[in-house]
Amino acid sequence: MLVELVQVTWYKERGKPHLQLGKVYVNTKHIVSVRPDKEMDTLLREGRLITELDPSHNFSVVAINSGDHTQDIRVVGSPALIAEKCSKEKILLKG
Repeated sequence: MLVELVQVTWYKERGKPHLQLGKVYVNTKHIVSVRPDKEMDTLLREGRLITELDPSHNFSVVAINSGDHTQDIRVVGSPALIAEKCSKEKILLKG
């Protein structure tokens, strides 16, 4: 099953980190782990990121199995929220 997440990438402009947000679809069968991203949480709360996000947002790092290696992506949401999104399965009702 594919789940839609909001991926975070960041870049520096004039010495300040800026966030760029975008949709990413991840196959839940390939997710190895989800852990909190304390570094991004701290930067947001301290106001050191240029973003439209509220300081109450959390970030996670999702590890995805890509065959011979694991790729980490940063996403918006706590590990609990990401786990909840991944566990929801849509059921087709026949009527």
